[in-house]
Amino acid sequence: MESGLEYIGFLGFENPLKKDTIQVIKELLNAEFSAKVISGDHPISTFHTANQMGLYPFGSRLVLADVKDKKLVVTNLGNLQKEGTQESIFVNVEQETERLPSGLANADQIIMTGAAFEMLSELGSWVSLIERTIIFSRMKPEQKARVIQQLQTKGTATMMVGDGANDCTALKQADIGLAFSETEASYSAPFISLDFGLRSVIQLLLEARATILNNVEIFRYMLELSMMKYVFSFVLAWTGGNLTDAQYLYINSLVTIPALISLGLSAPIPLLTRYRPPSNVFSKYHILGFYSHLLIYILWFLIPYLYLRSLPEYEDPELPNPLKLYSTRSVDNAVIFLTSNLAFTASSISVVISVPFKERFWRNRILLVWTILSTLYNLSLIHI
Repeated sequence: MESGLEYIGFLGFENPLKKDTIQVIKELLNAEFSAKVISGDHPISTFHTANQMGLYPFGSRLVLADVKDKKLVVTNLGNLQKEGTQESIFVNVEQETERLPSGLANADQIIMTGAAFEMLSELGSWVSLIERTIIFSRMKPEQKARVIQQLQTKGTATMMVGDGANDCTALKQADIGLAFSETEASYSAPFISLDFGLRSVIQLLLEARATILNNVEIFRYMLELSMMKYVFSFVLAWTGGNLTDAQYLYINSLVTIPALISLGLSAPIPLLTRYRPPSNVFSKYHILGFYSHLLIYILWFLIPYLYLRSLPEYEDPELPNPLKLYSTRSVDNAVIFLTSNLAFTASSISVVISVPFKERFWRNRILLVWTILSTLYNLSLIHI
């Protein structure tokens, strides 16, 4: 054992916040995201870091939940406007199996250690306690993953950001796991950032929202397209007609595929807002939008078709008896085909959901150029 040492002083190591951390946390909180710190460090060190980031609103009642001598200790830390009373309450958790201790139940924000986490995990109100805990300190890797798992049981979408080997389990458990390149956690995280700042968190959330809406738009477009094809095929079949193979190939190859590719290229806006994207394709918003669009586009090609049939010079096509072949050369075919192409192009625009999640329609230059060219070409066919 060392002896004869002369004390000179303490050597302090500082691990400062990243330059953009405070601004990113502010943007997340303004967008009504809940931010938590899950760390293996000491509670005081973790609290100091969280306080620097601005995670605690002024006036919040803070308590520290820890374990001493195998007993839960709830310490009142007061609030950020005045010094806390530093009152400690010893709680026998074995006698509190159904409800939270009063010191925790009345707290606005909680700092919890890994030992307290294990001791409190048997309580009935455990999940609500997790939601009100902002700092988890002295946490083991599996405990970090359990925190995320508990939040997910309430239907909360979670995102974990980490760079250490002890974050790997939590990164895999979270719905979105983000690590920084050249760190141990990058081997298990689904997403890796080449930038060591936290700005990548905002960018990933913005891209995720845009991707969700792009998928919803593509789904709605395919659904509307299929229903419109069914309706005009039914109308033509009623008079013994149908589109030719070349016409179907034109619709699928030169109308549908370019629209689907263009819809998937819509970019997010640079501002993270508090609004949540309507990701459920069976929500009232999408169902009402789908049926309203469908009604408009069916009338789009049905009205010209009915007008055509009302003209004195119109003659019903002769139906072969028995019906073996559909008639593909008729005025009915031309009217339905030309008007439905315009409806397909308009549908690719009407399904777009832009602000406050994505850029405006005209910002997607590929979709804009394709829409203009497709519309002009179809109008030229009608003129011919």
